[in-house]
Amino acid sequence: MNFKPITNVKVYLDIKKEGRFSGYNLGKNLFIKQILEKSKFQDLIVTFCMHEQEWDTYNSLFDSKYKYCFALYQGPTIIGCARIEEGNNQISMKFIKNLELKNEFINIINKWQDYSF
Repeated sequence: MNFKPITNVKVYLDIKKEGRFSGYNLGKNLFIKQILEKSKFQDLIVTFCMHEQEWDTYNSLFDSKYKYCFALYQGPTIIGCARIEEGNNQISMKFIKNLELKNEFINIINKWQDYSF
C-alpha cells in the first residue's frame, strides 16, 4: 500500500473548543474517523460514550444514563449503544442498524466485564 503523507493534521487539531472537549480532542476524533473511512476499516469497536456524537446517539436511544455507557461502532459509524445496568450487571443494547451484530457486541462487552469487575 502506498500512503500519502498527512499534511493537514494541524487543521484537525485547531478546531475551536465546543462543550466539554478541547479543540484538540474534537479534531482528533474527526481525524481518526476520516482515517478509518479512507482505510475502509469495518471491524467492530466498543468505546465508552465520550464525544458529543456518541452521547447524542446514546440519548436518542436511551432515556437515562448509567455508570457504563457504550457506543457500538462498525468501522467509523456508530450503529448502536449499550449500557450496563448497575446491580444486576444486565446489558441493554439498542441498534440503529446491523442488529445481527448484537451477539458479537455482547461478547465484547462481557469480555470487558470479566476484566473490570
